[in-house]
Amino acid sequence: MTLAAGAPPATDNSHGTRFARSRVPCAEVARSLGIDLSTSPVAHIDEQSFLNVVQNIRDRVRDTAMVPFAWDDPSYWLVDASAEDRSQYFAIGVAINFRFWRLAAGRVVPARGTVGGLPLTGAMYMWRCLRRATEESIPVLDASFLAQLTLPAYNKIFADDAGRNPTGIACHDRIANLRNLGAELTTHWSGQFWNVVTQSEGCLSKFCLLSRQFRAFDDPLYKLTMLNAILHSGSGLTEFDADPIPAVDYHLVKQMLRHGVVVPIPQLRAKLVQRRYLTRHEASELRRVTLIAFLNLADSTNVPGHILDNLWWTNRRNCLDDEPVCTSAATAAQCPFLGACKRLTETGMPLERTRYY
Repeated sequence: MTLAAGAPPATDNSHGTRFARSRVPCAEVARSLGIDLSTSPVAHIDEQSFLNVVQNIRDRVRDTAMVPFAWDDPSYWLVDASAEDRSQYFAIGVAINFRFWRLAAGRVVPARGTVGGLPLTGAMYMWRCLRRATEESIPVLDASFLAQLTLPAYNKIFADDAGRNPTGIACHDRIANLRNLGAELTTHWSGQFWNVVTQSEGCLSKFCLLSRQFRAFDDPLYKLTMLNAILHSGSGLTEFDADPIPAVDYHLVKQMLRHGVVVPIPQLRAKLVQRRYLTRHEASELRRVTLIAFLNLADSTNVPGHILDNLWWTNRRNCLDDEPVCTSAATAAQCPFLGACKRLTETGMPLERTRYY
């Protein structure tokens, strides 16, 4: 049997959770933003696999405290700065928080670098470099600086200890996002993203729709916009009238595929197993169905979508592309989803040349 997109199964709440039901159900937030919750021609949600994950989450909520990330590590984020600067910092980092990998000889190679002797990968490398720039008084928070950002300046900001820029992958899209962000902020928002936040007046939908004017935040599924909302709310900068929905990226898609929750049609599954690039339509549909699965999961467990996002994003270190921990008896227990996962580990990360995730 399969689960219709946008329609979670009837479930009781006898186990209870530490969360009250979200002020606005996740699926309702998605609908208010115009996200398509219909069934897909390229993938569906498997009902039994979905229910297995629901039970896994219920058991974990019963036994484990689940709280939002506070984004309060001063090595990566501005912690003691003004609300205006912290908001600006989040918007800038989120605008370039995508595609930290390249494909080489059929293998996915993450973007890696060392900063101050500390080896870092992907988004954490990017955030550490951005934080270092503020420590070195590079005016990265200045909208006019961003609007005129050059490639040499970008490379300097994100250079590792050897002078190499691991975020050079898709650098032209990253620079374009930052230039557009700087230009739009300068022209319409007095140079501050915080003014977007305050004009939203705590309305998540309004925040998302105002954010769409920026090139970085024009994804139809609102991935980076939701990440920005998660950062702003988790850090205590603002409170929205609804919980942010999951910011679905390739890490979350890959794990839902391996769980057996999201089931692609055979032709698409073959491309995933063979580590071949997907078409834009294939990739966006996989991500859309995965988002629907997470919306259903949030509304079936009463766990907010952004908490679920954090749980699976954190698990990316266990659910590796080539050697996920579940493939070894010695390490399998490290995966918190082991009992609910079908362990379809031959399914690789969905590959797309994208600037959304």
